[in-house]
Amino acid sequence: MRLVPAVAVAILLAVLGGCAGESESSPEVSDEARETCDLLSADDVVALAGKDLGEPEAGEVTGLPTCRWGSPADTGVQVIDVPVADWVANLGPALDAVEQELGDDPGTGAKIEEARRILASDEVDDAEGCELFSLFVELQGLGPGLERVVNVIPDREAPEAITAQACGGGRFTSVLLQGPGVTGSDEEVDRTDAALDAALGRSGE
Repeated sequence: MRLVPAVAVAILLAVLGGCAGESESSPEVSDEARETCDLLSADDVVALAGKDLGEPEAGEVTGLPTCRWGSPADTGVQVIDVPVADWVANLGPALDAVEQELGDDPGTGAKIEEARRILASDEVDDAEGCELFSLFVELQGLGPGLERVVNVIPDREAPEAITAQACGGGRFTSVLLQGPGVTGSDEEVDRTDAALDAALGRSGE
């Protein structure tokens, strides 16, 4: 597990699938969203949030099936678990936004061009999808090849949320803890990382 600095955090958070906005509910919730609610048990949610957040609510965030407990206005937990290809399909607009914010730096520009090269291929396989994940992590100042990351959003001085994401085994998985009570402490970071472990352990079952 690595804790990363905040660089253009709002954009990179959206890219990595930890959107801190409200989930989009609809009368017809997908089976995938309902299955996402099985990735954390009630005990897992209590261990992460520090209290019972009630029943889960399946929905969508940026077009991806998600499950949410509680509310970001108080304490909220959100999980996303999708095939890498579905996550990649949402990256185009996010990459444009990253380029607008960070593209002036030569090193960053090279990473963005590499990401565009992968996206431009006719079919992005799981390995290339996780390579894209790693490239976006590099844009946050970390080394290459990472397939798992934890963020305090926007930073430890003014924390609003903590996200833990992983890419591997053909899946992209994200766990988000957010709310006015988030402190960004090492304990909260560890709890969010542990919740990601729990979700990964049930993903694909």
